[in-house]
Amino acid sequence: MRHYIKTHLSSFVAAVLVIAIAVPFAIAATTIDANITTGGNLSVTGTSNLSGLVTVGANGIQFDDETTMTTAASGFDGDLTGNLTVSGNSTLGDAATDTITFTGVVNSGLTFIKEVARTIKIGDTTTADTAGSALNIVGAAGNGSGIGGAINVTGGNAGATGSGGAITITGGIGGGTSGDSGGVTIRSGTTTTGATGEILIESEDSAGAFNASGAMTIRTGLSPGGNAGDITIQGGQSNGGNGQGGDVNIYSGISNGSAAGGAINIAANGVGAGGTGAGGLIAVTTGTGAGTGAGGALTLTTGNSGDGATGNGGNFSLTTGNAASTNGNGGTITMTAGNGSGTGAAGTMTFTGGNAGGASDDDGGRIRITAGDAAGTGVGGNVLIEGGRGAAGQGGDISLFAGVGGTANNGGSVDIRGGGATADGRLGGQVSLLGGAGFGSGAGRAVDITGGTAGASGAAGGGVNITGANGDDDTTGGLGGNVVITAGNAGSGGNVAGANITLTPGTPTGTGATGYVAISGGAAAAHLRAVQTTAPTVGGAGAAVTAGSSDLAGTVTSTADAHTTVVITFNKAYAFAPTCIVVPGDADAAAVQGSATGFYVTTSTTALTITHASDSTAAVWHYMCVEKSA
Repeated sequence: MRHYIKTHLSSFVAAVLVIAIAVPFAIAATTIDANITTGGNLSVTGTSNLSGLVTVGANGIQFDDETTMTTAASGFDGDLTGNLTVSGNSTLGDAATDTITFTGVVNSGLTFIKEVARTIKIGDTTTADTAGSALNIVGAAGNGSGIGGAINVTGGNAGATGSGGAITITGGIGGGTSGDSGGVTIRSGTTTTGATGEILIESEDSAGAFNASGAMTIRTGLSPGGNAGDITIQGGQSNGGNGQGGDVNIYSGISNGSAAGGAINIAANGVGAGGTGAGGLIAVTTGTGAGTGAGGALTLTTGNSGDGATGNGGNFSLTTGNAASTNGNGGTITMTAGNGSGTGAAGTMTFTGGNAGGASDDDGGRIRITAGDAAGTGVGGNVLIEGGRGAAGQGGDISLFAGVGGTANNGGSVDIRGGGATADGRLGGQVSLLGGAGFGSGAGRAVDITGGTAGASGAAGGGVNITGANGDDDTTGGLGGNVVITAGNAGSGGNVAGANITLTPGTPTGTGATGYVAISGGAAAAHLRAVQTTAPTVGGAGAAVTAGSSDLAGTVTSTADAHTTVVITFNKAYAFAPTCIVVPGDADAAAVQGSATGFYVTTSTTALTITHASDSTAAVWHYMCVEKSA
């Protein structure tokens, strides 16, 4: 090793192990343990040990290689072999270009002088197109069962009131014209048989009663024109056996005081001023199963309240974004259960309101589905509840069941009503109940409205009430709402009967009375009216049918010439010949009735015939017909 040594004391020459001094006589081996003072040259040949104080004169000491060390602090340039101990302040090199080489092993720690910043670095390369050299800090390898040496980087402790020293790890700066900046990688070590090492990044606990613990931020850098950097948090992959993939757990902090626990905020950023792109997407997707494994479940659960008297459970809200542009649509909410495969059933979607507390009188939680309000002349949002289509099986049913009543109360009602109007002259919304349409030779399905079944102890069965609404009680007197029951028309082609309307009273038991069909007008008189678009016809010149007449009931006037029959032809044929009642409507008809032969009535499915003695008057007859069942 070649050294440059500069000391503040001339006595450092005691560290020189071999001194060759020319003397007029030769001593093979000499030990000098007392003080020697010489005014001239002293020559020592062989190996000499200087154990006492050696004082060197002004001319210095000349070595075998003709180099000279003087007592002045001018330095030494030569080879020193053996052990060297230097005491006191020492300087290795006196210029930035000096090179210091350590070939051996450093047998001590390295402590820098206080209050001065220091840097450990490799010199920058000055060779064109040459990479800078890496600086490696490597812990020692263990042996046998010994673990490898750790690498600890610790910031300095603070004083009584100062902050502790920060630790910053920064990749190198990219080139001025091109080239990426250096990355930062923190990776645990590899292993052959055991688990790989854990990586833990955490801030330390706070010692003060009201001091916050350190925050942690993971953030990628700003990009002036390209894509900003992604953040990926991914659990590890398991490649065999029964090991599962690594979990990703995100937990907010616990609060043990009166403040709330830490929130978890997941928010995709929008577009800055001047941008035209869409807001950032948030996608939550569970993993796909393989073989007989199920797909990953997704559970969104709000927290329970505390055990205090008034704490509520956490709310759950799904809200899509509003449109802020002139013609933009609001965001859609779509909830779809999964499809089945093979013999597997499709996934069920269940909406359940919360149960009330067992010790309270509170109501059960409601389920409310409300479409959005319209603006301007737009239509309010529809609510559509539709059963699924069958492939070869039946289509899905829709069932609305009100809740069963408790021991001291009634069962819940089902209320279906159209929306009310809010402007003069506007109609309220209609309620339509339609049976499903058939296809091909399949019949359409009926609409069944059935009252509830009676319970025990002689209770009555539930009725079916169809009631038109009352008219408005203003000065003009609004009409009450009609109740119209219309059977279906027959399809075109062929001779097919129209659909029937059947009113069936209930069947009695024992000696009970048969149920009846009643037409009640309430406080006013009740009227039975037949409404028919096309009236029946009456035969003969001059014969007439009074306006408003129908196949059910009406008035006809016979011809004024001699005739023995009055034939009323029905507009639509009956399925079975009806039974008809005919009475005189004026004096001429009464005279016919009072004649010796009187009159009689016959019917067919197409006509009503009144037969009497020959008469030449225009007699008026009233009739009413009711179809028989067979």
